[in-house]
Amino acid sequence: MWSSRLAAAAAGFLTQILLARALGLAEYGAFAAALALVSFLLPLAGFGVPAYWLRAFGKGLAEGRRSVRSGFTILLISSVAICGVAILLALILKMPLPSRVPALVLAALVPSQAILSAAGAVFQLQASFVALAWCVAFPYMLRLVVAGGALAWGAAPIWVAAGYAATALALGAAYLPSALRIRKVDCSTQGMVAVQSSPPRPDTSWTPAQMAGRVWPFALSGFFYAAYFQGSVTLLSLVSGQEAAGVYSASLSVLSLGYLLPAVVFQQVLLPYLNRWLEHDRDRLIRTFDASIDVMSAASLGFAGIVAGLGPNLLPKLFGAGFASAGPLLVALALCFPVRFLSSVAESALLTEDDMRRRVWCQGFAALFGVSLLLLFAPHYGVWGALAAILGSELCVLASYAFVVHRYAMGGGILLIRFRWRTLLAILLVALVVAANLIAGQHLAVGVGSAALAMGVSVALLLTSPAMGRLR
Repeated sequence: MWSSRLAAAAAGFLTQILLARALGLAEYGAFAAALALVSFLLPLAGFGVPAYWLRAFGKGLAEGRRSVRSGFTILLISSVAICGVAILLALILKMPLPSRVPALVLAALVPSQAILSAAGAVFQLQASFVALAWCVAFPYMLRLVVAGGALAWGAAPIWVAAGYAATALALGAAYLPSALRIRKVDCSTQGMVAVQSSPPRPDTSWTPAQMAGRVWPFALSGFFYAAYFQGSVTLLSLVSGQEAAGVYSASLSVLSLGYLLPAVVFQQVLLPYLNRWLEHDRDRLIRTFDASIDVMSAASLGFAGIVAGLGPNLLPKLFGAGFASAGPLLVALALCFPVRFLSSVAESALLTEDDMRRRVWCQGFAALFGVSLLLLFAPHYGVWGALAAILGSELCVLASYAFVVHRYAMGGGILLIRFRWRTLLAILLVALVVAANLIAGQHLAVGVGSAALAMGVSVALLLTSPAMGRLR
């Protein structure tokens, strides 16, 4: 899984580089705004059904199978509805024509995402991580091919969008049989379900209405913040122009590379196990949560050091000279790494239906806070206003998660950040690395030195941490 996500990250990053060079700053910003408009709706494509299947099968095989038939009904309805919403938004928003037309074409990504999410849930339940790895990597690899063609033939944004849509529809058709296997999934051979029971009778299956009442927190969990993270590019293009959106989108693409680590660990590899442990082995779940704090804080230091130290010098060489102004912005964005990594740890303890509803409230409030900051500051300060908005949104998520985890998760009493010296040292060094690079500008020696220091301390903290032994 980790290898596949690294390959996907590399392919996604190369795709952004090729598109930036093929389209130029203005057209790249226009295409990024169109893609962001559709991408922020993608978490709603399956309306949380695949995530709920992991929760239901974690309770037992019979409970999981009750949700299969109605789950597919909701998958179909939500795919059509969200695709229509994407088209409607593209038409009614006052986006420039180079963004509006690609956004209409990119709406085809929605049904494909629903199918891929369902297939991924099947692979997770069966612990088929090789198949899941390919399912994760294929979309990025095919987009890289499209971007390479755009650079070779000088394609316009509309043709890039058409290539994205065609590859997405092909992948959806290819993975539909895998998604349908949820009807016959049996994870007992993989040890993924601790309690087995006889299959439920057909009349005990959930109705679509009952299923919708259960899955809506899973649909909205992650949507609000993902909506802001992706939608902020579109909002910035509307209030500050396409060039600002292009600079900001390039910086976010680098930030997203580091965000892959907690996504792989908690959302793909560990998630089926966490749901099972929540029902049948809570001591193991709490030990994993506790150990993850040290590991994620130390890992975030390494990512922040590389991005803040080396990113400003590498970004214009990779994306083109027009993106040189993104260097200081990228340095400041490195502050988001420890915040996001620790937020991902907190999410691993919020798994029950009630906790998922609380997650939705936390994310919704953070998204509203981020959008308010962006609309307040971006018209006057451009990308720096967007930076204040995303950092404020990240801190808001972490603070609200800390309260919910301590107050409610597994009976309450869990601390989100235990103030051990390892955690404090990692966070302090992230702040110092960012401050040093902002003060020094894009000085190569300072960047390389701070990156080496951050990586060295990060690796040392990981290798000497008792948490690594507990996780093994």
